[in-house]
Amino acid sequence: MLSRQEYIEKFKGQLDEWNGEIDKLEVRAQKASEEMKQQFEAQRQKMEEQREAVQQRLSELQKASEASLEDLKKGFEGAWATFKESIEKAQSHFQWSGHF
Repeated sequence: MLSRQEYIEKFKGQLDEWNGEIDKLEVRAQKASEEMKQQFEAQRQKMEEQREAVQQRLSELQKASEASLEDLKKGFEGAWATFKESIEKAQSHFQWSGHF
């Protein structure tokens, strides 16, 4: 079982990777058609909101007491799954669709 700090560091590392993926997609969007730019912008806004939710949950995990840690982990993992799904959707739609 991971310690609290290992758990947080694991997800921070993945979050950094996904931030890089968002940046790559944004660069590609600049070269896309106007329609695809608009679609990407809508998706990017969702990803930004979800990333903020994940960052807020990570902050809560860092400050949590041991007694509340497990409950907070469950909430965090739900936000994490939503953010991950959003990133994967954007990657598959915008990166591989041939629109860029």
